[in-house]
Amino acid sequence: MIKEKNTNLLFTIFNRIDTIHDYLPSIVTNSKLAKIVLLSAIYYILINLTLLHGVSNFEQKMDKPENLFIGTPFSLQVTIDSNINQKVSYPVKDTIGVFTVLDVIIDSLSPDDMKKKLPGKYDESIKRSIITYLIASFEAGEQKLSPLQFELYDKTTNETEYLSTSPYILNILSVLPDTIDSIKDIVPPLAVSLSFWDYFLPFIALVVIVFLLFVIIKMIRKPIPDQKPELKKDLRPAYIKALELLDNLKKQRLLENKKYVEYHYRLSLILRIFLELNYDFKAVEMTTKEIEAYYNINLKDESIMANDNNNDNNTSPTSEQILQLLKFTDLVKFAKHTPDVEVSLKYTKWLEDYFNSFSEEEKETLVNGDKSV
Repeated sequence: MIKEKNTNLLFTIFNRIDTIHDYLPSIVTNSKLAKIVLLSAIYYILINLTLLHGVSNFEQKMDKPENLFIGTPFSLQVTIDSNINQKVSYPVKDTIGVFTVLDVIIDSLSPDDMKKKLPGKYDESIKRSIITYLIASFEAGEQKLSPLQFELYDKTTNETEYLSTSPYILNILSVLPDTIDSIKDIVPPLAVSLSFWDYFLPFIALVVIVFLLFVIIKMIRKPIPDQKPELKKDLRPAYIKALELLDNLKKQRLLENKKYVEYHYRLSLILRIFLELNYDFKAVEMTTKEIEAYYNINLKDESIMANDNNNDNNTSPTSEQILQLLKFTDLVKFAKHTPDVEVSLKYTKWLEDYFNSFSEEEKETLVNGDKSV
């Protein structure tokens, strides 16, 4: 049930005053004393009625600076004195219109605290609630702070009373005003007479600084000579290098792991490296057909890819057999042909014997050279 302040309260007060006034002449004959008793009775009735009907005190106070600027905080404090049976509920908001609520501080005083702070002025059944709102506005101009509504619920009578603060019209300034109208010198500026050295010494210092900067920039921009490590040339014969590469290939056991494409690619590459190093043509960059054409045009009359004069050694492959090896490896690399492992090992053995034949030829050359000497 909502309780509102209306004429019923006043009617009750006046009825009690009339009752006291009717009996007063029979009790007190002195008119001055009668007035004092009458006023005391009225005060007593008002106090009791306010205790019976809810709030005995409701105050609001705003604490703000003389000029409010955007973001400047100010406080609104609401004090409510109520019966101990009443529960005070206050609004909790983040914003009140264009105003932002920064913080809400609640302070409660029990009847015992009230007696200590204000002895003799409050009844034991009164408690005090102090609600302080810290507020700021972030919009300039004339702004209205809307009323805040508080609820008082009486647990004994199940009655609810609503109290509201008064609205405020606040002028929010956008920027801080300039408090200094004009800047004036306390004394006039001093006249300084400069001599020759006052100009010459700074000039010399400036020249030195520019010279040092020039030297530093020149040193920074000076190219640093390349200090690449000297690579040692491998002066070993081509067949020894090729035999070393072939030996490493066999140790990796690619055929056993069925990596046929990689094995035949490297087998072909080893042969091409040897041809390029030994006969000085770009065999690595050429296709098999290009190597065959180059042989027919340039090296047909020379001993190439084997010692063709030593055909009595059946294990030394001829030039045609080397071309067959290149074509066989091309078939595996490009046509995805699955080779016979025995055939691949046979070509590998041919290639190894081919490289070793150059070792025997080198030995014969050295022997013949010694005899001629």
